[in-house]
Parts: sequence; C-alpha cells; structure tokens
Amino acid sequence: MAGEPDVHTISLRTGKEIKRLRVRLGDDLNVPMFLKDPRYAAVLTKGGMVELWSMRSGQTANRVVGSLGPLNPNQYVVGATGGSGFFLANNGSVLFLKADDPGYREAYEFGELRGFLAATRDGKALLRTPESGGRLGLFRLDPALWKRHLCTVLGRDLTDDERGGLPGRLPAETCPS
Repeated sequence: MAGEPDVHTISLRTGKEIKRLRVRLGDDLNVPMFLKDPRYAAVLTKGGMVELWSMRSGQTANRVVGSLGPLNPNQYVVGATGGSGFFLANNGSVLFLKADDPGYREAYEFGELRGFLAATRDGKALLRTPESGGRLGLFRLDPALWKRHLCTVLGRDLTDDERGGLPGRLPAETCPS
C-alpha cells in the first residue's frame, strides 16, 4: 500500500497477520513483488525505479541490486524467472538479474527506445510496441536463432572490421565453416 513501509503476511486460513513475517522496506518504496525464492523481492520505488531486496525473516531488509530505471510508464515488463532470478524489459533493453548474485547481469541492448507490453514467464519472448504506428512485434531473445539467421543471410562469418563495429563481446567464430 502506498505510504505503508511494511509488507504484511496474512494467513489465508485465519485472515490474521503473521507478525513474525512482517518486513519493513522503507517510506520511499511502493510495491513489492516476491521472486520465486521468497527471501527476495523486486520493489518499485515511488520514483519509478526498480530495486531487488533481500527480505529474510528476522533480519532488516536491504537492497541488493538497483536502482534500475526510470521505468517507461505503461510500457515495461518485469517478471520472476525462477529462484532469485528477475528480468526487466524497459526503454529498449532487457536485463536479467539474480538477487542472490548481485554481480550477475545479462543484458540485451537494442539501441532504440521501445516499449514492452508483455513477456513470457522466462522473459525470453517479448511483445514490443511498434516504432511508429503499425503492428505490435513479437521479439525472441534467442542468440542461437539470431546466429542461424545471421549466418544464413551473410553466408559467411563476420570480418574483423564487422565484428569490431558491433557492441559487446562476440565469439571468435560466429558461423561454422
């Protein structure tokens, strides 16, 4: 609830709060979403940012990853990918993070601002908004599929100059000989 810094756990059987499971997040945090591993949550801040928090019973909750954003209003998608895994599709990029491994980050940057409206549970297929009018597009984050398409279109491997002009790290050999 906005303005309520505590997360309350209610027993569905009795309808009463289980006070030992209450977690205090902070006044500037708005909405928690528990990950598959209930010791962690993704939290939306009042400023439109996302943070990952460790929320262990009997301990003070603390931020382990963040702040990410700001979010593109009504055009972002978040989800829990299993364990402490989390993804955020926002403003032309998709990030995969792990709350229990703050250094882990798998990022897909698209070089253009795009909105995202929906995603599969694993975050690997996304419904994104069109650049300017037109139809919505389904976009799959599947590097093996991209590699097959690239090799089919080019019919050869990338040259050193082509590889050097692309962002990020690429394998030494993209297409099989």
